[in-house]
Amino acid sequence: MALTLHGTRADNTDILTPDFDGAIIQCVSTTKTDAFSTTSTSMTDITGLSVSITPTSTSNKILVTGNIVSSHSADKLSYFNLVRNSTNICTSTGASSTNVTAFQDTEAFLDVDRALLHIPINFLDSPNTTSSTTYKMQIQTPEGTVFVNRRGLNSAVGATSTITVMEIAGW
Repeated sequence: MALTLHGTRADNTDILTPDFDGAIIQCVSTTKTDAFSTTSTSMTDITGLSVSITPTSTSNKILVTGNIVSSHSADKLSYFNLVRNSTNICTSTGASSTNVTAFQDTEAFLDVDRALLHIPINFLDSPNTTSSTTYKMQIQTPEGTVFVNRRGLNSAVGATSTITVMEIAGW
């Protein structure tokens, strides 16, 4: 496999990347281990669930993956958005009232405040930049309290959430 010099980092080390399309050039990940909660009725950042990457070429893609563990205090909806810098990406266009990246609906659960739901993240982005780019998850709830990494009943059970970004050589 041949490597191509794509520049120099701030610490004067070379940026070498595989010279074939589809190769993973770099990978950055964040794991959120503490709990988060909000009663916000507008999108708010999930503290500690963001990651930054600086693409080496404008033609490269960024694969965003991850998982959010969430719960609610009542039988209500919670909404999630995947955001690049300050722009929503991977947002639905088919709903009649609320278009988001994902949502959880705890109305189907008998013991709502005991349910822990997993919200998967999987999106291939084309940021078209070589500037530092931040990917993050945002959350909101129309009413009640929504939790990340814990159940609504109490904090006796905890979990972890992650977000990972991988730069993929353009194709």
